[in-house]
Amino acid sequence: MESYKGRTVDTSKKVEVYFNLHKRIFSVRQNGLIVAHTDAIVLTDVVFNVSEPRRQEVLRTKRKNVHATVRGYISNVSSGILYGVTYNPYKHSTFIFKGSKKPIYKCDYIDMVVTKKIPSIMVKKVA
Repeated sequence: MESYKGRTVDTSKKVEVYFNLHKRIFSVRQNGLIVAHTDAIVLTDVVFNVSEPRRQEVLRTKRKNVHATVRGYISNVSSGILYGVTYNPYKHSTFIFKGSKKPIYKCDYIDMVVTKKIPSIMVKKVA
């Protein structure tokens, strides 16, 4: 994880993570400020958040903005069986499982990785 503007991450507090379309990596936000950029991060006690008013703005203007984040605690624990999750504001109003297309709002563990500038989100055990 690369610090942003010399800021540090307090691992005892939750962070918000979103895919930065300009840099093609994940941006990590804490207390409203970007604190780091990374191509891989693991979170626990995860909540998926989509701002519906901001999503509606995307649909209306056809211009993407930051309106979907994943919140949780940074961890370095690896996990077992994982399931793919995705989000597309033009197709769904929430994050969904790739296979079943069912919505997901919370989970115990998430592994987020960028490979060849494409984000991959994998979860374990829905809360």
